[in-house]
Amino acid sequence: MLSKSLCVCGVVFAMFAQAPKPPAEPTAEQLEKAKADFKALRGGYAATIDPLTKQTVHGFWIYPASADEKQRKLPNPPFAFAMDISHLKVPDDLLKEIAPSRT
Repeated sequence: MLSKSLCVCGVVFAMFAQAPKPPAEPTAEQLEKAKADFKALRGGYAATIDPLTKQTVHGFWIYPASADEKQRKLPNPPFAFAMDISHLKVPDDLLKEIAPSRT
């Protein structure tokens, strides 16, 4: 009985010991295009290092003065990124476009 529990524990430990694959970093061209796309909406860019994962977090934002119609054409870079919309008045339908439900 003891050997079975050790085997099960070893399998569980091996499953958790595998680190998740980090997201792919953008190419220089992808990053520059994303910066330009957000800048066209009076937005900005900041890169920070996540203290836990030590990975670069690419963050974008758009200033509230941007026209509503432009906010509906938000850039969607082909890499992992964060977008600060906390200071915008974002209607529910736009939130659904930004982060569609996964149900």
